Amino acid sequence: MKVSMQLNNLNDNDLTIDSCKGRICRNLSRIMDIKVVEVNVKERMISFIYENPKALLMVTDELRRIGYPVKKIIKITKAKLYNRIVNKQTGQIKQ
Repeated sequence: MKVSMQLNNLNDNDLTIDSCKGRICRNLSRIMDIKVVEVNVKERMISFIYENPKALLMVTDELRRIGYPVKKIIKITKAKLYNRIVNKQTGQIKQ
């Protein structure tokens, strides 16, 4: 599934954009069941693909821990990209 979230406490100053993106990507890369698609600091949005509901909870907990709590979940959709990644790993060409 793909989800987009709006976050609190993201600064859109030019000096902190890269540090916010880097901190979020670095910390979320430790969660194995997700793939970060986009971090948009100016819009205060993050999008990622996740495999199971537990991974979604782990992301919200980690974002809260590093100081960027989730304001609201914008959209959850079935992700075609995730299906392509899984099919590539299993050797199936089905899209």
